[in-house]
Amino acid sequence: MSDECDPDYGIVRLHLVEKTEIEVSINRSGASTFQKWSLVWTPQEEVVVLYSSDVGAIGYKVANGQLVELIELTLDIRYRVDELYFVEYGKNAPGT
Repeated sequence: MSDECDPDYGIVRLHLVEKTEIEVSINRSGASTFQKWSLVWTPQEEVVVLYSSDVGAIGYKVANGQLVELIELTLDIRYRVDELYFVEYGKNAPGT
């Protein structure tokens, strides 16, 4: 549960947990929980993509047990994000 006085209040945080259920990485995304957002895992590339109405699409690659932010997203990943957002909210994600 978040405390409204916490600087991370309302911020989407990603937690990477291994199969052993040990948390190995936490990322503060900058996306707000007060906006519409979707999360997709692309197992082929081992990439997690967050799309939020306020920050757009952010991709994270799993590397050495950490989530590392990607500089650029492939067209295939952007298509998956748009597809997920459409299923969730009934419209295309702006800017994807």
